[in-house]
Amino acid sequence: MRKRFKSEWWSVELPDCWEVKEDEVCVSLHYTKGDEVVQVSAARKETGAISKKEVLEFSDESRQEAERELSIRTKFFDGYMTERRDKGHTLQRMVAL
Repeated sequence: MRKRFKSEWWSVELPDCWEVKEDEVCVSLHYTKGDEVVQVSAARKETGAISKKEVLEFSDESRQEAERELSIRTKFFDGYMTERRDKGHTLQRMVAL
């Protein structure tokens, strides 16, 4: 059976083998049958639309640490994904613009 997690701005449907933990920084989706974790954070600008330049400035530190960066273009959004290794784990970050 699937369960739905709802945040203030988004929601996701999860299979039973995933658990959700929420704190002030992000929502962590944990795969209970392995070591996988997906962390989701969201932000809104008080007035007006956020520009691509603002998103890139906000995420500049993680982009500098990345070993690899790929552009993403889908039917629903454009963005990029960064990847780096840390203590034997692969860390990937995807940013929707």
